[in-house]
Amino acid sequence: MKTFTSMGDAAFLNRSPSAGTPTPGKNPKCIGTATFGLSALEALASGVPVIGSNAGGLPEVVRDGETGFLCGIGDIPGMSAASLEILKDRKRWTEMSRLASTDARERFARDAIVSKYESLYRTSLPATTS
Repeated sequence: MKTFTSMGDAAFLNRSPSAGTPTPGKNPKCIGTATFGLSALEALASGVPVIGSNAGGLPEVVRDGETGFLCGIGDIPGMSAASLEILKDRKRWTEMSRLASTDARERFARDAIVSKYESLYRTSLPATTS
């Protein structure tokens, strides 16, 4: 197994040779922190489970244990273990991948988000009179 030695927003997709690859290009994506988590959301919508820090916007988009895993900031061993857990269990990976795609597309669909913003604006902004 390769060792991940850098912090930051870089993704690491190292895997154990014995873990196999469930689907090329869909290994878990590991993310350090993110303000909103757009790259995590894009990965999830594509069916890629996300492993990241339990900080910033990631807890809003990643359902811990369902669509990926959230670990403490800087917990590289925890993120590595979570990655291997997904990669070693094809059934778990398949379910997380399916749920990640479905969940991201449902919760963050354009129509759902636009209606939430409209509601927020209606309740937050003062009424205008003509």
